[in-house]
Amino acid sequence: MHYEPGGGEHATTRQVEYLVEGVDAEFGHTTALDASGNMFGPFTVGQVVKVQTKVTNSTGSRTSAIRTITIEAPI
Repeated sequence: MHYEPGGGEHATTRQVEYLVEGVDAEFGHTTALDASGNMFGPFTVGQVVKVQTKVTNSTGSRTSAIRTITIEAPI
């Protein structure tokens, strides 16, 4: 994943949260957001992964829109 340049610069916590459809009931997997891009997994072909970012600072939290990724066979 890649992010908007400068996004979340003032956040005290920045996380990527994800779930695997049919396996997870909620966003239970969390990893630190790396502004240069994130890589996480492993996943298997055919799995559908939903991803969102969450940033927090002294005024509150903001969660991004959910993005859906379907894992396909390598080319």
